[in-house]
Amino acid sequence: MKNKLWFWPALIVGTAADQATKLLAFRHLEQGEYLRLIPYVLGLTTSENKGALFGMLPGSGALLALFSVAALGVILWFLHRAPQQGKCLPAALGMIAAGATGNLIDRTFNNGMVRDFIDLHVGPYQLRQWWSHWPTFNIADALICIGVAMVIYAEFKKPKAKQPVVDNQ
Repeated sequence: MKNKLWFWPALIVGTAADQATKLLAFRHLEQGEYLRLIPYVLGLTTSENKGALFGMLPGSGALLALFSVAALGVILWFLHRAPQQGKCLPAALGMIAAGATGNLIDRTFNNGMVRDFIDLHVGPYQLRQWWSHWPTFNIADALICIGVAMVIYAEFKKPKAKQPVVDNQ
């Protein structure tokens, strides 16, 4: 049970980091402004996503908010039911929950939209081709992706159950 406590710091710190960075980005960047951090790779620009991943399901903020609440319930259920496995799985679930919570806060208090500001690309920012430009995202989205990768890692890392030896003689 002790290792499951890693869930709560990941949830709290992740949600706070997401909301703080969104606040800073939207307070200090004008709409459409681009701040280059690493030339040809990374910058900041503000956008609001009215849908889900890659803008799918536009205008479905209420439905997506309900999905986030359901996802949080499933995560808490899974955390409670998961066997004791170390710190990785609870921290990963906390990160996924933080991402869901951060985007849920946005949908609730931002007219159903999620605020995005991290811009990854290959080549000049102005090129903006499908092959060179990743959709703008936020810390919550990154936490969800990192958390899912950690869950997959934890699944591969856990010891395999030993198969009984069958003697056919």
